[in-house]
Amino acid sequence: MCGLCGMLDDGRRWLDAATLDRAALRRERMLRLAIVRRVLAASRVTVDDFEGTRFVLRSPTGATEIVDNLFDLWGRAEKLGKRRIDPLELPG
Repeated sequence: MCGLCGMLDDGRRWLDAATLDRAALRRERMLRLAIVRRVLAASRVTVDDFEGTRFVLRSPTGATEIVDNLFDLWGRAEKLGKRRIDPLELPG
């Protein structure tokens, strides 16, 4: 998909299929983002929302990557943080 087509994508994924309420979708996305931030904290990789459709990852050295979804996020975060990340392991 080209960059322009990707930007026009509404960002809805199977995770969002349960509701059509845009406010509820946004709240759920922010809750997921908070959990991802907790998991990534140990690797010093940060993540931000990008237009409600993508995620922006930043390494401790300033490298940046835009990822489309949570599934792609983990592998790229490992590369940026140079350490293995287990998304099922929340820090204590």
